[in-house]
Amino acid sequence: AESILLLDGKCIIGYLKKRDMEFYGVDGKDLDGIVSQLRLTAGVEVAMFIYEVETQSFKVSLRSNGNVDVSKIAVYFGGGGHMRAAGCDLQGSVYDVINNVTEQICKQFQEQENEKKENLQKKLDIIEKIKGMATSPEEANKSYQEFKALQQQWKEIKAVPAEKANELWRNYQFYVEQFYDLLKLNSEARELDFKKNLELKTKLCEAAEKLDEVDDIISAFHQLQEVVSEMKKRCRNTNGEIKQTEKLQI
Repeated sequence: AESILLLDGKCIIGYLKKRDMEFYGVDGKDLDGIVSQLRLTAGVEVAMFIYEVETQSFKVSLRSNGNVDVSKIAVYFGGGGHMRAAGCDLQGSVYDVINNVTEQICKQFQEQENEKKENLQKKLDIIEKIKGMATSPEEANKSYQEFKALQQQWKEIKAVPAEKANELWRNYQFYVEQFYDLLKLNSEARELDFKKNLELKTKLCEAAEKLDEVDDIISAFHQLQEVVSEMKKRCRNTNGEIKQTEKLQI
């Protein structure tokens, strides 16, 4: 038997002539398993084993690691099988058989490359969107749900060209981390603002309670109005604190 590597080592082809089979006294049943062994060759994604039945007539066995759907190839030539293992009968010279089958293998490889390029562009678009969200803490906070949706889209997109994968992942991680950093800053800033506002409101409440000690009711009323006006300028308390202003009495 002879074997050759094609398509940059991604495809291996084994071939056995009828006269060699007759010389060694073997038939098709004795050849089971050869194609699977060929598929184990390092770097190989699809293996083809061909043996001659009669002049210009061949049995073709196909095995795949899953990247190539060999059942589609076998069905194209009138055979059958499943994604990882299939076979068919072909007529012509051995060179015709090899050329015809490898042409179909090449088509699948090309389709995969085209899909990877499309996936690359989709992921680049996602990175640009996240980059646009990571401009300020406020923008990050408003865009959080959209950000999570983009992360899910990223996970669902399949392979990209291998030479682009590492750089693409680094850029994605950089802007994701930047987005989370802005969310953290936004959260810390809000907590600080709420804390300051709560402290100020507490002081204002204390000042309002002291108005009970003022003898001049008119003066106390005006001072209370100033306190209430100041409190209205403040944002709500953190963690649902009960507003002490609701308890104020003149």
